[in-house]
Amino acid sequence: MNYPKRIVLKFIYGSIMPALRTKICLFSMALSCTQAGLGSEDISFDELLDTPLIELMHIQVETASLSREPLSQAPGSIVVISRQQINDRGYRHLKELMQDLPSVDIQSQSSWETENRITLRGVVGNSKFIILQDGIRISPPTGDAIAISFNYPLYHVKQVEVVYGPASALYGADAFTGVINLISQKGLSSSQTQWTLGAGEDQFAYSSIHYRGAINEGTLFTLGADFHQSDNQDLSKHYPEYFPNNDLTTFSGATVLTASDRSSYNASTKSHTLNMHVQFKTNFELGYNRRYYEVPTSIVALPDNINYNTDNHWTTQIDTLHSQYTFTLSNAVSTKIQMSYSFYELNEQSSFNNILTNYINGYKYARGEETELSQQLNIQLGKDSHIISGYTLERFNYQPATPTVASPFDTDTPVSTQGLYYLGSDNQIPIKTFNSHYTNQAAFTQLKNSWGNQWTSTLGIRYDENSIYGKSVNPRLGTVWQPDKQTSIKLLYAEAFLAPSPSLLFQHYGGFAFQDNEGIYQSFFMHVPNPELEPEEMQTFEININHQFSPSLMTAISLYTEKVSGLIAQVETPSVQSDFVPGGNIASTFWNENIGKIDATGADFSFVYKKEFSSIKMDLWGNYSWINGHLSGSEGKVDLPFVAENKVKLGATFKYNQYFFSPSIHWIDETSGGETGENIGRTVPEYTLVNVYLGSQAFFMPNLKLGLHIYNVFNEKYENSNITDEFEFFDKPQQTRYWQLDIQLKY
Repeated sequence: MNYPKRIVLKFIYGSIMPALRTKICLFSMALSCTQAGLGSEDISFDELLDTPLIELMHIQVETASLSREPLSQAPGSIVVISRQQINDRGYRHLKELMQDLPSVDIQSQSSWETENRITLRGVVGNSKFIILQDGIRISPPTGDAIAISFNYPLYHVKQVEVVYGPASALYGADAFTGVINLISQKGLSSSQTQWTLGAGEDQFAYSSIHYRGAINEGTLFTLGADFHQSDNQDLSKHYPEYFPNNDLTTFSGATVLTASDRSSYNASTKSHTLNMHVQFKTNFELGYNRRYYEVPTSIVALPDNINYNTDNHWTTQIDTLHSQYTFTLSNAVSTKIQMSYSFYELNEQSSFNNILTNYINGYKYARGEETELSQQLNIQLGKDSHIISGYTLERFNYQPATPTVASPFDTDTPVSTQGLYYLGSDNQIPIKTFNSHYTNQAAFTQLKNSWGNQWTSTLGIRYDENSIYGKSVNPRLGTVWQPDKQTSIKLLYAEAFLAPSPSLLFQHYGGFAFQDNEGIYQSFFMHVPNPELEPEEMQTFEININHQFSPSLMTAISLYTEKVSGLIAQVETPSVQSDFVPGGNIASTFWNENIGKIDATGADFSFVYKKEFSSIKMDLWGNYSWINGHLSGSEGKVDLPFVAENKVKLGATFKYNQYFFSPSIHWIDETSGGETGENIGRTVPEYTLVNVYLGSQAFFMPNLKLGLHIYNVFNEKYENSNITDEFEFFDKPQQTRYWQLDIQLKY
């Protein structure tokens, strides 16, 4: 393929990252001989604890309304995690942070494609919420689902803002269950560098660098990079009953490997990221970031169906470039113009080696890109009214994942000349591939009014016109009442749509099993495209109450009800498309269809308690989440998939002189599995996990600290749920106790 933009990205990344990796590794070797501790940040722990809760309640946020406003007035259910909380709790990447959030269920090591399945308020899907960095989308531009782990690190983040519920009135498609915005630390007039080194069991290694400084007067520069690799735990040693060591055989009974020749469980992962940002004076900025992640495609397969002897991974990467120009037209009017380009790729080496590929390597490839131009206009109408309006123009090009083929895709050669054939067809039946080119144009407006000192209201609406699925209108309405400084009560209503991604529209996979006596290749199963998919839709109504009971205690309660329609799931086609592939015959065909709907009601209760006892400072936090509902689909009414009805998450940070100790406890109720399959209705048992993060600041160097992570302190054996598939674990066993060490230096 001849993509000039992609060549530029490869040049940038290929030139910069090797040098950064070398510097990180050299510095890491120097640090490995030093006794130290995990570094401090801009706000010390003492300063955070000394900050009155009333000020934390009114901290400035920007994600809910595309403008800075106090948290207490923002029209949304929002959780804010500060830089200091990220440090104190030992969060290194987004998944670790999300595990502590209310109404979040995470099923780890439960998908060969995304590694984990994340559910927000009862709606599962890693692609059903969007991830931003400083308002710029950094999740896949074409709506593909990917892993969320070390590929979204937090070493450079000042604040994380999590907005629950539909946000399509501002952000359009994909802002379905929520928006997560990583607010990054920007350049400084004086330079500052932060290095981190991590090591631990199972060959875990981590390193990052984050530099902030000035190129010259008025030009601020930020550069950050990190990488991680880990073999992760060999679960066959901790759960031998789940991993019987049998001969590896094909469907026909032929032995591929004897039990004595087989390797043990493989769950190795790798990632690296790069972030760059340049701020020219106060009104123009440029940014670039890359996110790369590898997860083994053997991670959820039953041991009798997978060949662990091979190194087969699902590898994704996302590159994003953006520029932003802000200027003032008058005292009451300002505008922001933004351009961005995003490129997503499923690496051509992504592959499987299992019973479905007859134990030969089967490869897949996909890519997508988006070019976007948007403008936002801010108008202040007196002191009590504020209007935000804007438009967005987007252009997409996408090649959905190829069927599984026997050799890697050549990214620089047209598909038609590569000689790619369906597995099992003896190189006789060329694969079918699809391409999608589409556009989206949108306009939105939002009016925010203050009604005296206690009431504010927000009314917004967005209109989208997409060349694939047509037109959509999504409103939002919010009212905030603050009877006093200690109380904020919000009434919220919003609608959202989730456009079917091209990967769902044109999803196609399957192969052939044998050739019959007439020379026709026979397939037992094939998934075929359905370009007629419609968007999924959601309506949510919510009441949110925040109240400070005392200078030490602040609480939040959210009550919500939601309705989701048009949920997409795999079903049998109305009639078998037996001749979908010329030259072959298919016994059964499946596709994606809008068949499901959700009705659910839920509640979240959260608290923060801060107290000082003599020389010990304490910060307690906790949340309880409850949800009740069902999904109606092809199997009738079933429990909400991948959801625990009750969840309790508690944590604390204790500070004594230079020492800190941060334990956390999770109790997760029994969790449902997928919504289809022969094991429908099954659940995995409840479990309790205790994690600890502790450390100390070095006596001899204030900017050097050591942190120790101990996960699953009491060595709990537990499972996470998966889809109900005969080839995969339903109750996927999870890692038992393990530890990792962090060293961080800041200067």
